[in-house]
Amino acid sequence: MNTTESNAENYLLHKADGALNFCDYLISRKSALFLCIAAYSFGMLLLFSMSSPLYYINKEVDVHAYFNMGKGLFNGKVIYRDLFDHKGPLLYFIYGLGYLISGRNFLGIYILEAVFLTITLSCLFKTVSLFIKNKHALLAIPVYAAILLNEKIFDDGGHAEEFCLPFIMAGLFYLVKMWRNEENFKFGVKEGVILGFCTAALLLIKMTMAAVFVPFLLCAAIYLCKSKKIAVLLKFITGFVLGLLFIFTPFFIYLVLTKSFNDFYLAYIKFNAIYSGVHFNIDTIIKFIKSARRAYLSNEPIPLIIIAGILFFCCRKKYVTLSGRISIVLSFIFLLFVIYLSGRRYANNFIPLTVFIVFALIIAINEVLPKIFKGRKIEYLLLLLLLCIPSNNNIRFLRFVSDEHAVVKIGKRIAGDDQATLLYYRQMDFGIFTTAGLIPSNKYFYKAGIEPGLWPEMFEEQDRIVKNGEVKYIALSTPPVFLDENLPAILTDNYHVIETYEVDREEYNITLLKRKEE
Repeated sequence: MNTTESNAENYLLHKADGALNFCDYLISRKSALFLCIAAYSFGMLLLFSMSSPLYYINKEVDVHAYFNMGKGLFNGKVIYRDLFDHKGPLLYFIYGLGYLISGRNFLGIYILEAVFLTITLSCLFKTVSLFIKNKHALLAIPVYAAILLNEKIFDDGGHAEEFCLPFIMAGLFYLVKMWRNEENFKFGVKEGVILGFCTAALLLIKMTMAAVFVPFLLCAAIYLCKSKKIAVLLKFITGFVLGLLFIFTPFFIYLVLTKSFNDFYLAYIKFNAIYSGVHFNIDTIIKFIKSARRAYLSNEPIPLIIIAGILFFCCRKKYVTLSGRISIVLSFIFLLFVIYLSGRRYANNFIPLTVFIVFALIIAINEVLPKIFKGRKIEYLLLLLLLCIPSNNNIRFLRFVSDEHAVVKIGKRIAGDDQATLLYYRQMDFGIFTTAGLIPSNKYFYKAGIEPGLWPEMFEEQDRIVKNGEVKYIALSTPPVFLDENLPAILTDNYHVIETYEVDREEYNITLLKRKEE
């Protein structure tokens, strides 16, 4: 080795030592660590979430429906009764907070996404730190972020599953912490409150996500009963109920004051039961297997890493007790089952399952990397730097490299009309309400992804609105080659096309119609 190469290596090793010493400082200063995780979260989402101010618009249609529900919630509308969507009320409250921060774009949603990601990564780090008591536990943060923000999983950002992550990760942390040692079994009121809070939050964001805690709670109850620790079990149950009530009580009061119990039931329970298409029979099982298989193939090798991590972790007695290992395996299976039972597979469905990669990270950092690197520091630093950048093509839609989105142009046009009202006729929510600063005036302001025969009221109500000319503007998604005479007949009596907007880098246009003047 010549002198130049030796000097270069010494320089890199010196920088690596400095970086690792900084990691030591962060570990010893919890507030500084939390701020660094927050800065990292804000930075990553600034680049890869389309809610970020670096993008014209979030292209995901579902998130705009959530935003309109949240907007309505804070403007006197009764969710489920006056405005229809089929996710949980806590999600609309979160989106309502985002609306209060910034009402005509997703800046507020970006901020809340970053806060939720910060909490998720902090809980991830705490979980890994249960077994790895040094700076190497920090490696888990960029690795998990790179996996989560991958375009195949994260998609455009803002999904309901994304806001479930902190509650699942926090619950998983307490699951692992409690089952580490049966002799020092920490299972009291505090743990019950936290898990009750997380369970209630999941139930009121996307109810199926709460299935992840069912095996853990059952295994804990069985263990405590067999161990005759009834007093401990009662303390936990008390805390769990208190945690549930902390979330449920405000919403219950809201339903009482607005007299909307039936509307909540129809939208959140009945509609989702119909929409899922689950009929516990052999066909449902076949649909589940096909859907899970497609998810596995489209996300390779991440599912394999998750499964291998769970198996290796649970085969090691030194990590958690037998009851804990059973809980972990069953929790993963339960969550996988409820996600893909309907047979549908969307990219964002995989988001909640990513929390289980924490076990692969523990095995890798604690057992695999030390054998590979054998104490050398430079490789750790390089690995950390390499894994900080996720693979996500959302950046091709950044403001600097794409044209102004059609939805933004339409929003600017409509915003100048004080009498503007809008309907997506048999369409999903593109985001025009957001960019125009409008609050929906009709319950079925967009079409949820369900067939007409399964929820006819939605389609009949939209037809009635169009026939009576109750809204001033109608937005349609149309093919690139589209003639006005191809419009559905129901639209031509009261409306005419004013312009068709080309959507940059998409295979559809948006056609805007306006009510004919009398």
